[in-house]
Parts: sequence; C-alpha cells; structure tokens
Amino acid sequence: MKFRNLNRLIGGQHAPEYPNFNSSINDLGAKADFDFAANNQHNLRFGASYIYHRFNPESATLKADTISFTTSSFSKVAAHEVYTYIEDQIRISERMQANVGIHWSGFSVRNKNYTSLQPRLGLAYTFSNGFSLNTSYSTMAQYLHMLSNTSTGSPTDIWAPATERVKPQRSWQATVGGAMLAISDQLEINTDLYYKRMRDLAEFKDGGNFMNEFLRAGPDTKFTSFIVPSYEERVTSGTGLSYGSELMIRKRAGKTSGWIGYTLAWATRQLDGINNNQSYSYTYDSRHSFALVINYKLSKKLSISGNWVYRSGYATTLPLSSYKQYKEPVEYNPYMGTSSGRENIDHLSVRNNYRMPSYHRMDLSLTHNKKKRWGERSWSISIYNVYNRQNPYYMEVSNYNYRSGDQRYISQVSLLPIFPSFSYGFKF
Repeated sequence: MKFRNLNRLIGGQHAPEYPNFNSSINDLGAKADFDFAANNQHNLRFGASYIYHRFNPESATLKADTISFTTSSFSKVAAHEVYTYIEDQIRISERMQANVGIHWSGFSVRNKNYTSLQPRLGLAYTFSNGFSLNTSYSTMAQYLHMLSNTSTGSPTDIWAPATERVKPQRSWQATVGGAMLAISDQLEINTDLYYKRMRDLAEFKDGGNFMNEFLRAGPDTKFTSFIVPSYEERVTSGTGLSYGSELMIRKRAGKTSGWIGYTLAWATRQLDGINNNQSYSYTYDSRHSFALVINYKLSKKLSISGNWVYRSGYATTLPLSSYKQYKEPVEYNPYMGTSSGRENIDHLSVRNNYRMPSYHRMDLSLTHNKKKRWGERSWSISIYNVYNRQNPYYMEVSNYNYRSGDQRYISQVSLLPIFPSFSYGFKF
C-alpha cells in the first residue's frame, strides 16, 4: 500500500511513521451440547452458549517525532450474547426423516436488548435406488456486522456490533438438494440449490470508511481532522439476496481419492443512499468457484496430495473516469504526484463497478506417516502456489506521470508468491 500523503500530515520537517490501524474483538465464552436418544424414532440434540464480547472495531495511531495521535470512531464496548437450542431428528419411516428445531438467541449492548426466535425444519427422503432428496428452511439472526472496504486500497474488513442505533441482521434461507452413490458406492455425488434473503444489513456509506480517509489524508490535513463521526452515523442499512447452486463429486475409496466441487452463485445488496438506491453486486460476489483435490497413496507410509482452486474475481469500486480541478499552485512533492495547481477528481458512478482478475493457484504436499509404540508421527513438505500465480489482493489507481498527472493506470497488488514449507507432527 502506498502512503504518498503522509509526509505532509503535520507539516513538520520529519515524516510520520506509517499509521497503525487496529480492529479487534476479544471473546470469552462457554458452551455445552448434549445428545439424547429417546427411542428409535427420536434423537434429541440440545445445548446453550454464552459469549462475552469486547469490541474495538476501528482505531488508528499516527506518530511523528515525539508526537503521537490516536483516533477512534467507536469506543471500546462490551456486549453479552447467549443462545439455546433444541432439535429432534425424527425417523418418520424407513425412507423419510425430519429434523425439527428451535433456536433462541439474545444480545445485550449499551442497555439495549435484542432477542430472536428462529425455527428450523429439514426433510429427507431416500428412494429405493439409493438416491436421496432433501430440503430445509431456517431463519437466522446475527448481531455482528462485517463492514468491507469496497474501494481501492487494502481490502480490510472490520466487525462491529449491533447497537441501539444499528439493528442486528436477520435472514431466512431455503435449500433443496440431492445425493447418490455410484460406481459400486465409490463415488458420492451431492448437489444443492439455495436461496437466501437478508435484511437490516449494514455497510459504509459513500465516503464513510474511516480507514480510507485516514490513509489518504491531504497535505494540509491536521490531526484534529481525524475526529470522525461514530460508526453508527457512517453506515446505512438495507437488504441482501444470495442464491446459487453447488455440486460436489467425491471419490471415497482406493489408492486415489479426492473430490471436485463447483459453485455458481450470485450475491447482491440494496441499501439506502448507496448506488442511487439501486441493487448492486456485493463485494464478495464471485460467480464461479471450482476446487479439485487429489490424494494418492504411494505406499502405506507415503502419500502425495494436491489441490487446485479457481474463483471469479471479486467486485470493487474504481473511478472509471476523472476530471481535473485547478487550484492555487503548490510546491512540487513527488509523494503527492503533482507539480502544479491541478488535481484529479475521480468520478464514482456505480458501487462495485469493476471485477478484479480471477484467483487461482495450485498447492502440492508430500506426507510421510509412521506408527510408533507411543503414537504416530508425520512430516510433510508442502509448496503453496506452485506456479507462482500473482493473484490480486487489491487494486489501486495511480498517476503514470507523477509530475504531470496526465496519465492514470490501475495497478494490482499481490501477496503470497510461491512458498515452500515443512511441518512435523506427533499424535498419541
């Protein structure tokens, strides 16, 4: 990431250090789950959980010489989350089973209490040829919001809690699928269709990302400019939709085993005040996902495995056009990318208007297992990203000629090239 503007933040002779951005959640909790076989027709599962959350969603510190400045748009806050559930797996007949359950959850933050009662239902039927058909319906509530950076720059996500001003997100989901065994039960084939509706989703308004504003400060910015509004004032709420299909073929036995998986999916959002109130692709909307995993036993002790993954590019917001604005001439600064009184003004018309390049890579590993009298030890040699694919981490828009600022280009920032590793384990 480039911090071209930071050397002018305090107008001093010495440039500040890179800012330190922090987002954290500390949890302390306990849970208990139980199984109870009442009879041949009913198998009960029930349990409860409690979590104490301590949130620090976003804060940043900037230092220069002996000056240190820390800003936070959301003070540390504590929250309590509880849930309890019970479900019954019912054997209706030899071919039909049902799963009926109820889930209750609660969330307490800043003297505000939220509760949710969530029914779940699942049905499965197995035909005489071994093919099984299943369907399910469930409702859910989530008291944490994931806020994504949708523009150029590091794709940082922060988790923030529901508060008295930001409601928890709620959803319902329906699925239908089928499964069967083939080729002497060596192949397992599963396919599913899903449809999910969401409401009370939260996302940053345009220009509301605190981290972006902090890292893109202008030359005349003062520390006091970073006293920003609270998180609740910089987000808006709306609805979401996701749907798609999944297919998996698994080979379960033999010297060669593994699986192939493919997902075709759509994910959209519609939030007040964003994208002219029109629906748009979600940041993590990825149309196609594919995974291939193969394991091969060279001997009883030695095995080799590999996997290849592919994913369509995520959506991001880029300025596809810009114009120049003239102002008072300023002294040339190579970090600012201008030597005159002109600056580029980006025009952002549509949220998530650009698709990053696709992501794909291959990993390989060689594993040796040996049984000992006191257990089993194993070592593994692995290579991550075998063919050194430069996958996109984030995109940034830069001036080709910093002195004139006449040409601009989109550059891709990548992480994690080819990376070998060695591991040793012991199990007893």
